[in-house]
This record gives sequence, structure tokens and C-alpha cells, in this order.
Amino acid sequence: MTPKAAARPFDFASAEPFAGTRTSTKVANSGGTANGVVQWIALQMDETGWYENAPEHGAGSAWSAVFWPFASPRPCPAGAGVEIFGAHNCKQLWIWA
Repeated sequence: MTPKAAARPFDFASAEPFAGTRTSTKVANSGGTANGVVQWIALQMDETGWYENAPEHGAGSAWSAVFWPFASPRPCPAGAGVEIFGAHNCKQLWIWA
């Protein structure tokens, strides 16, 4: 299962403070077994500046992608979807399913 989903966008150009938050997203899948979630960053700096450290890009990065393992493997019937949750308190991030 290799679908992508945005968990929580941050707008660094706004004056909005980044208060702690909790979010979720449902990720469709093509079937099989899931062992966890891979988390990485994607930054849109301006109209032309973009950086992403997604694992499939194959390039090294100072900001490594992070693997969040499930407590045990999860069977994922094709098309059933898995709900992924995330939360942060401005100092720490948690991701779970």
C-alpha cells in the first residue's frame, strides 16, 4: 500500500500561531498488509521553490523520512481505506492508525 495523503498543512507566511492540533485522513489502498506509516515533509517556499523528502525520490536529505510502525501488521482489503491520525503540541508529533 503506497498512497499519499496530506496530514496537516502549515502556512509559514501567515501570522497565525501554530497551536497544537489533532487531525485525521482516510487513505485508500490497493490491498495487502500495512506495517506502518511513513511521514515526510513537502515545502512550497514560493511560486517556484519546492522541496520534498519523500522516500521514493531516492535522494539523501538532512530531514529523513520517519517510519511510524503499527503495533501489529494490519490486513488492508483493497479499497477499504485506513484512517490515519496525527497530533502535535508544537514540540512533538504523533501518528497512529
